[in-house]
Amino acid sequence: MKRFIFLVILLCIYLYPIQAQHFTIIKDTINIPITNSTATTCNLIMTHSAKCHDHYFCCFCQIEQNDSITALKNTLLSISLDGKSIHEIPYPPQSDDNIYFDFFTQNNELYAKSYREKGDTPYQFDYAQWKWKAIRHISNLIYEDTDYKVFYESYDIGGIDLANKEYLIEFKNRHSQTKYYYPLSETRIVRNNGSYYFINNHTIFCIDNPKQGRWCKDYLRYNFRRDKRISRRDNYVKTVYQTKGKWDDNGAPIYDTIFRNMWCVHNQLYFLTIIDNQCAVTTLIDGHLQKIMDLENIGIPFYGHNAPQGDNPASNGFLMQFQVDSTSFGLIDVVDERVVIHLIYFH
Repeated sequence: MKRFIFLVILLCIYLYPIQAQHFTIIKDTINIPITNSTATTCNLIMTHSAKCHDHYFCCFCQIEQNDSITALKNTLLSISLDGKSIHEIPYPPQSDDNIYFDFFTQNNELYAKSYREKGDTPYQFDYAQWKWKAIRHISNLIYEDTDYKVFYESYDIGGIDLANKEYLIEFKNRHSQTKYYYPLSETRIVRNNGSYYFINNHTIFCIDNPKQGRWCKDYLRYNFRRDKRISRRDNYVKTVYQTKGKWDDNGAPIYDTIFRNMWCVHNQLYFLTIIDNQCAVTTLIDGHLQKIMDLENIGIPFYGHNAPQGDNPASNGFLMQFQVDSTSFGLIDVVDERVVIHLIYFH
């Protein structure tokens, strides 16, 4: 009997962090009046978003959509976290007539850079002067902790299409300066219990020890890129979980479960997940994906930036955006157990 009670206590201790985890959901509304800057809400889209200096920065674009998308008017708004203060600020230079630019935060600073041309100047937002200033370089740093700095690199293998790019993740040891490389295109990183987790739409990956990656000096990296023998398995990248898909009549995969983001609370990983077109919070228990709760009446979340540098503002949270229709949008701001959903309306 004592042995049975002991086992029950151990089981309760093991399950307590999962069972007891409660999330606080806060929903509010931000109303943005239509001004000369946003003269009409016809075909209005939110193209970018970022959180920095206790403000949200949201880019809106009025478009003309025929055979291709043509930007007619771009507007960048600074919105306080409580939604009570809204100001228009200058649009990033070289980006005022297009939506093809990177927009992200790094070390609590806001950056923008057009990616149409390799030589385009990057810009950093100057909060004191309330304007953009040109800078020489933006780091490819996407994550750092006390042990490693992690960098991201992409390079063309022919053409400008994303399908013609290959990717590298570089772990740089902060103590020895040694670099270890992995052929990964996933750039959202969360460290939990000493391991590094990555996700894409359908798979959760894990690197237990970055030192197991392919080591090489800088001048050998060129050859490393083109080493076709390199695979995830050779580089000790474990698949923790993979969603199951089915095939449509045209042979294309269809997935009922899609991962959009992840974060860590009290040494437990949680995932912002789309299940049958419904947004939910999930976690892994004994290798199985378990739904914690639904996030109702919101659109499909997507990143409000194009640069990998913006994927990791923190391991314990993130910012994503969604769009309902041409006049209503939203932000999902997650920090630990607090999930804030801002519904944004133009009127």
